[in-house]
Amino acid sequence: MQVSRPCSDIADNTLELLRDAVKMQMGKGLDQDSEMMEKVKRKTEERLMANQKKREGLEKQLEQ
Repeated sequence: MQVSRPCSDIADNTLELLRDAVKMQMGKGLDQDSEMMEKVKRKTEERLMANQKKREGLEKQLEQ
């Protein structure tokens, strides 16, 4: 039986986003990089919040 690990999911998602960010940065100007990094940051924060809510829900289920 495989157990889901919400914290490792968060780390994997963040690492994937950062890899994408590095790939996108190559060959672009500083202004474009800054804008793109802000988008990546927002998306990372959104995914982090969603994963935290998911983890909290799973923790509540475990308590019951």
